[in-house]
Amino acid sequence: MRKHMVDMPDHLTRLDYYQIITSVLMTILGGVILIRSFFTGFYILTLLIGGGFLFIGIYRLRFVYKYLRKRRK
Repeated sequence: MRKHMVDMPDHLTRLDYYQIITSVLMTILGGVILIRSFFTGFYILTLLIGGGFLFIGIYRLRFVYKYLRKRRK
């Protein structure tokens, strides 16, 4: 399987900043949902939604971290 090399952009666009902000907010929201579910009782739906938001937020922030790390080099 071949990986394609993509040129890294020189700067972040408005869309990139929007996605970074929503990723941070998704991570916070997922954590809040999980913490509240611990205090109110365990329901599978709250655990799935909270865990989903947390996972997707962290997954998206990982790409931002990799981009910023490569950009410093």
